[in-house]
Amino acid sequence: MYWICKNGNSYIRYIIENLFVRSFDNLRKNLKPQQWKFLYQEIPRDFRNVYYEQTEKDKGPLSNILHLIKTENISSICILKKLIKRKSFC
Repeated sequence: MYWICKNGNSYIRYIIENLFVRSFDNLRKNLKPQQWKFLYQEIPRDFRNVYYEQTEKDKGPLSNILHLIKTENISSICILKKLIKRKSFC
């Protein structure tokens, strides 16, 4: 996969970064921490960098909403009211 990414055009790199690398998060959730640590070390550095950038982007305002939905089991109107009070939607 790394060879294909390095030797492919920008469209191929885009597909790999957005499908293959995005799948790392799902893999991580299904592995034990020790297994993930071992596997992560075997991932090429370029892919790890892309994965890191993706996870950082995912920590934006949307993650606040998702966290509220998962932890508080409340309606979307209540979530919006809480976000407006916290001003964490910006």
